[in-house]
Parts: sequence; C-alpha cells; structure tokens
Amino acid sequence: MCSSDLEVEIEGSPFALPFGGTLAFGDFKASGTLAPAELLLSTFEARALDGFVTGNARLRWSNAWSLEGEIAVRNIDASVIAAPLVSAGRMEGKGNYVMRAPSADRLESTARLEGAFVVQKGTLGTVDLTQLLQGSGAPGGNTLFSEMTGNVVASAAGTQVRQVRLIAGLLNATGDVALDPQKNLAGRLQAELRTPGGTQARGALSLGGTLSSPQVRR
Repeated sequence: MCSSDLEVEIEGSPFALPFGGTLAFGDFKASGTLAPAELLLSTFEARALDGFVTGNARLRWSNAWSLEGEIAVRNIDASVIAAPLVSAGRMEGKGNYVMRAPSADRLESTARLEGAFVVQKGTLGTVDLTQLLQGSGAPGGNTLFSEMTGNVVASAAGTQVRQVRLIAGLLNATGDVALDPQKNLAGRLQAELRTPGGTQARGALSLGGTLSSPQVRR
C-alpha cells in the first residue's frame, strides 16, 4: 500500500456493481484500498442465490479495464442455478474469475470463471437414474443424491462442467456436461447401479435438451 492510497469501506443492500451489467448482491460489505488507477478489495462478503459469497477483487482502469480475483460460495441454493435438472441441494465452491474489456460497461460480458464445486443432499428433478438403468422407458421422476462434485469453466461462450461425480446410495455416475450460450445441454454420463443382491447394472447415458427442459436417455 502506497502512502497516497486511500482506505475504503463499501456497503450496500442491495448492491449492484457500479460499472453496469446485471450482477447484484444483497448485504454487500468490502474493504480495501483505492489508488489512482486501481481499486483493491482485500475482502468482500455478500448474500446471493440464497447463500453467501466471499472473496477478493482487483479493479484496474489504466489503458483498459480489468476485474479479477478469487471467489468462494457456501450454502448456495443449487436449484437457482440449474433447475429443473438439479431441483434441490446446497452448493459450496471456490474458484478464480477474470474480466477484461476496453470499457467498464463491457466487463461483465467478458467474465470467465474457473473453479470446483460440491452439492450436498440434492435432487435431480427430471430423471430417475435407477429406473433408467434398469430399462424403464418411463420419463420423469427424480434421483436423490448425497453428493455431486465437479469442475466448472463458465464464460459467455458457454459452461463446461467436467469430472462430474454423482453419489446416490447404490448408484454412482461420472461424466461431463456442456451448456452453450442458448442454454442447450450436451453431455455423457457413465452410471453404475449396485443392487443389494450383488448384481450390477451399467450404462452410458446421454444428456440433451435445454436447461429448462433437459432430456436424459440411455
């Protein structure tokens, strides 16, 4: 910190980012320093998506604009992000984000996020994976799971969710899922069901449709 830097405290409820876009938080609090061409928030915390968001941020505006930092979420409602595919569950995660643009009002459109997540005690709201693996052609149903983990890369070009792992009692599934800018889904899962008698059912599942109307087929 230089002697000319100013210490800053920022609070707002709700709080929208001052350079435009749609990002907004509730009960936002941050502290840091302000320099002639940089705002450094050493820490921030906020409410969002029915949970909590914490992290840090470095905003620069010399030759161009940039915003980057680390972010962590806890107790987020996963259904706010991925319903009806994930219709229930609480999510935690952490990662890094970056935005770079020639002007402030274009920052949000360049956002890129990379991180890892875990969803606890959730529900797949559109498919019963157990019945699907056992050969039932009936659509709908749901799958209760104890844990879902994965790595995510999200930007304006779409969202890639890699190394997905789902644990749902005697059923396990792994795979990758992609979501394009038009919210079209594409993915493959390898699922395995162990029955109490020791027999197994395995199968490759495909994910298609859209985020609002997902389709899972064997």
